[in-house]
Amino acid sequence: MGTIEGTELSLTTASLLMVAALNATILFAYGWLLEASFGTTLGKALVGIRVVRTGQRSAIAAAALRNLLRIVDGFGFYLVGAMVAGCSSYRQRLGDHCAGTAVVEEDFSSGRKMLAFALWIAAVSSAVWTVPRICSENNVAQHTWYLNQVLVRVGSTDGSAYFRIARLKIDVQFASKIPSSAGM
Repeated sequence: MGTIEGTELSLTTASLLMVAALNATILFAYGWLLEASFGTTLGKALVGIRVVRTGQRSAIAAAALRNLLRIVDGFGFYLVGAMVAGCSSYRQRLGDHCAGTAVVEEDFSSGRKMLAFALWIAAVSSAVWTVPRICSENNVAQHTWYLNQVLVRVGSTDGSAYFRIARLKIDVQFASKIPSSAGM
């Protein structure tokens, strides 16, 4: 669905839709499961905050609703969530109001913070290790349907790099080397 040919990466409609769907699913599952189980995600544990229930919903239902409503809170780069939280006496975003949750400060022990940091490093390291291996396989499937149309191209030539999305083209020309003893 995406191809690598020489120094060019081409992404199709299908690959972009698949990445967006997988990313949204993983982000939702991450927040939902960790908040339902522990009341915090790795990032929240590092900064010392926790999600607590203020309503009658179960932890699983509250965390699911809270994270599902991130879609609405996220409109306009979280402008909706910021406006609702700014008008709330307990600084709750829309997802917190509907789910019956609030975010509170928590004093996590140094051991818990170090564990959260180690898990975060492990997740990032595994992604850095895995993504190039997935991309290097370059399993090209030949389809003639709409989702196989190339939408994004990223690549380089000898003297420039380019990024193209549909009709938008950004070409960056590399500067030639400047002599080190230029009139000093």
